[in-house]
This record gives sequence, structure tokens and C-alpha cells, in this order.
Amino acid sequence: MGVPTFPPELWEAVIYEVEDVESLKACSLVSLIFRPPSQRILLSSFTVTTDNCDAACKLLAENSRVEQYISRLTIEDLRDIMVSEDYRESLSQFLAKLQNVRICTLVGIWYQHVYSSFQEKSEIPKLILGFLSHQTLSELHLSHLYIGPAILGGFFEVVPSITLHMVDVKEEEMLTSAFPLSASRPATVRSLAIVSSGSVGEFLASLQDISVSFPALQHLSIDSTQIESIAWARPLVVALSHTIKHLQLDCPKYVGWQLPPTFSRLPVLRKLQFSFADSRLAPQAKIEYISATIATMSSIAPLRMTPALTDLVIRQWVGDNDVDMTLYLPLMATLEATFANRDAPPRIHWVFAHYEEESVDLTQSAHGVRHGMPTTRDAGRLAISVRTPSRIFGRADRLLSTL
Repeated sequence: MGVPTFPPELWEAVIYEVEDVESLKACSLVSLIFRPPSQRILLSSFTVTTDNCDAACKLLAENSRVEQYISRLTIEDLRDIMVSEDYRESLSQFLAKLQNVRICTLVGIWYQHVYSSFQEKSEIPKLILGFLSHQTLSELHLSHLYIGPAILGGFFEVVPSITLHMVDVKEEEMLTSAFPLSASRPATVRSLAIVSSGSVGEFLASLQDISVSFPALQHLSIDSTQIESIAWARPLVVALSHTIKHLQLDCPKYVGWQLPPTFSRLPVLRKLQFSFADSRLAPQAKIEYISATIATMSSIAPLRMTPALTDLVIRQWVGDNDVDMTLYLPLMATLEATFANRDAPPRIHWVFAHYEEESVDLTQSAHGVRHGMPTTRDAGRLAISVRTPSRIFGRADRLLSTL
């Protein structure tokens, strides 16, 4: 009996399910049929730094297919582009061949002086801005950067999904540089994540008619991990309340930062998510943040505030062992009581997030969740799972197990 012949699309579908890089490398060596889809996945995500830029240029020169494969590009060491002519020249040659980048990550460097609080912050070089203007991006991730309002508004205008991690808005340009968005020139961004970028939040909350400028925004994520104050969060959410369908609030990891505020009516909100860095929180800190979440939940969850709510996600980062769920019992009781009077209560997803690929034993933790929400459990509205971030950039978290 001969070896069965399967269509290439089937092999590609099978290979796409492979998560780790070493297995993908092995698949690329199996046969000529396996090589193109394996290489396409391996090379779809590409990171350029000062150390590998020359090698990247050589790779593109030797294999013309590679430039077609690269759809997710990360550029690091942005500050070195401005100070190193060799890096700037090599990167320019590399970028000139790329035409299919859909997801781009830019990583700058903040130099923290040892004996001072002064920071030297990276900007986005003109070379990179010119490159981005010729790509049709679906996602843009900016990290450790200093950016002007005009450039920031330009990204909002054309990129559907944007993540800002430790990004600062240039204060000196807030008054001199016009923000380009308006009712006649609105943003197209549908998903915005503000991660430890307090000045961005303050800037956006200060804009007049922000709801008119951001008519398409449906997903807003606020991570206050390294922000001293998030007083801007409430006015920002209120201003965008008529379009937000997915709101995500990540609680700080450390004691001393501002707790999540309460919000206003969100008429089209369908998904609400809270995250806890459980493995890094001391017991007293957990109590503080759980109490703050209960206050926020009590203001958002009632039917009159979120009539369209269908899903509530509690994302709990855990270590290697079972977690004592006793501290979370007040939160569970609040969820039970808040949704008791709804004709169609939302489904509650309790997600234990874990960085290791091997599934950890969280049986007792899951039992604690079920014990704390008996009504939700008996109604079949409680889903408990363990997930881990995918090692392939751009993919959704991988399900390790359901409990």
C-alpha cells in the first residue's frame, strides 16, 4: 500500500498546530512538503536588533521567499538607529524588501542613570515612520518610547489594534503639535491597550469630543501595573462608554499604586475582564485589590449599568501550586449576588494563567471557585480553565486544561 496523498492545505493545518520552535524546525527537515509551511511559520515572526541586522540582510539576499513570509516584525534597539550609522544603513536595506508586515512591534530603550531619576527616552526614527507608512498594519505594539501627539494620532487613524507599553507623550508637543483626529478625520482603531502608560491615558482623557474622534473603539485594556495614578481611567471610559464592548482591567502587582476606580454606564459592553497577579501579591495586597475589584464590579455589573453583558472573565496568574481561594470568596459572593436578578446572567470564565507549558495541578483551586459560586456552577454558567501564553507571537493563549 502506497503512502496516502493529502492536500497541502491539510498538512499546513496540522503544522500550524505545532507550538514550539524546535518542533517546527524538525518539521521543516522532514520533507519538501513540510518545509514551506514550517518555514512560513518560523519566519513569519522576525526580530531585528543591532546584533543580527547584517545577518538578516544576508538571509533576505539568499532567499527571496523570506521577505514574503515575514508578517510580524519586531524592531529593537531603536535608539541605536539614531546613533549608529551602520545599523541605520543595514536596517534600511532590510526594511526596503518587506512588503507584507501586518503586525509590528517597536521597542525603544529607556536609559536610567544610576545616580539620578533622569531617563533618556527613545523616539521612533524617521526611517521607521517611513517604513510603517507603506505597510498595511493590523496591529502595532509600542514599548518604552517617547512619542508626539501628531504621530500617535496618525497611528490611531490607520491601525486597528494598538498596544502602548510604557509609552510617554511628549509634554512639550501637547500644545504645539495638533492632534490630527476629529469628527471629519476619525480614528479607525478598534482595540487599544494602555499598559503602564499613564501620560497617554491622561492625554486621551483630556481631549475634547474624544468619543467623536474614536467612533470605532470597541476594546479597551488598562494595565496600571507601574502607574502611580489612574485617575484618568474613569473619564476615559465614560467618554468612550457608548462604543466599548470589551473592557479589560489589569490590577497592579505591587502595593501602593492606585486601585481600580468605579465607572459609569456601559450600554453595549459584552465582555468584562479583571486580572490578578496572584503569585506576586502578598496576602494584604490581595485583600486590597480584591476589595477594590468588588467596588468596581458593584458599580459596573448591575443590569442597568451593563444590560448587554454576556461574559465575565477573572484571569488569575498563578505559580506552580494550588492557590488558597479563601481570599476570593467575597468576590465570588458579589458575583453571585450581582447577577442573581438577571434573566440572562453572563457566563463566568475563571482562568488560571500559567507561564509554563506543562499543566499544573490546580484541582483544589478549581474546587474553591465552584464552592464559592454554587448558583453559577449549578446553572452551567461557570467555566474554569488553565491557559498559558502562546510561544508563537500573535496567537491566542493556549488551553492547557479545563477543570
